[in-house]
Amino acid sequence: MKDTTGARRQKWISTGLPVKGNKARAAEQLRKVLDEYEKGHVLFSTRTSLLELLEEWLENVKPLIEPNTYTNYEIVYRAHLKPAVTVTMRTP
Repeated sequence: MKDTTGARRQKWISTGLPVKGNKARAAEQLRKVLDEYEKGHVLFSTRTSLLELLEEWLENVKPLIEPNTYTNYEIVYRAHLKPAVTVTMRTP
């Protein structure tokens, strides 16, 4: 997909479906997303911050991984990544 500037962007959209036994439903959702894209509707913002992307990724990966793995990812994000990115963004 291309964003509003014409640059190619890869976009991951969570279906919220379990992995097994949902190929047809996932294909249906893909068709809907592609239809919206072809109609010219913007599916994502080019102004999404790194923190927003990280939080979205955390929520999307949660049902796909073990609870302990998710907890560890969340700890790393909240204790290390979020403070570091916030400080970097505020520093000229």
